[in-house]
Amino acid sequence: MRFRKSMIIVLVIASIISLYLGLANITIKFDKFVHFSVFFLMTLIFYYCFETKNANQLRLMTFMVCTLCGGIGSEFLQSIMPYRTFDYKDIVMNISGSSLGILVSDLYSRYIVRRRRLKRLEIIKSIGDEGETLAENYNRSSGTYSDFDTSARSSMSGYYDGTDADDSNTYSDYYADDLENQIEGTGIQTRGRRDTTSIELKNIAPISLNDLGEEMV
Repeated sequence: MRFRKSMIIVLVIASIISLYLGLANITIKFDKFVHFSVFFLMTLIFYYCFETKNANQLRLMTFMVCTLCGGIGSEFLQSIMPYRTFDYKDIVMNISGSSLGILVSDLYSRYIVRRRRLKRLEIIKSIGDEGETLAENYNRSSGTYSDFDTSARSSMSGYYDGTDADDSNTYSDYYADDLENQIEGTGIQTRGRRDTTSIELKNIAPISLNDLGEEMV
């Protein structure tokens, strides 16, 4: 799991503002709408503070921190303030706003992942035979390409930089490994190719140094 520093800074600033609104001795018009909006935005910000492959873990963590601890705990904290009163309707609005924030964040993340996969599929289909040449000429040991058609490079430029934010795989690893990726909703199946650069030498008898010396003489 990685952290987005910029989003964490935004989260800290938003938390300070929301904490002031919750504990200050002020009267806010449309109080219930403010509760709903604040927890909706706070949940969105919190969700995108983290980068992880485990979406279920991120959803659960966001629910526990924002919905349970924030949405419910904040109201009990307000109840101990002399100028604040406990209101269960505020809890309902907090939970509703936070839950909607989790739902929107999850749906948007799924949309982004799906769009990246479809774009990757379009690139592979557009490259065609040149994509096969890329996989066959990729040297895993050095991480470089040999005899690779420059037109394939140009067709990939601007679309794929060699890494993927979701699975951290290189384009060649995606294409050369034995994969079967079913793109949801498209009905198109892509089958990867095995790496042909790793050649296993079998049944080759070793040559001793003495025999090699005799051949050289």
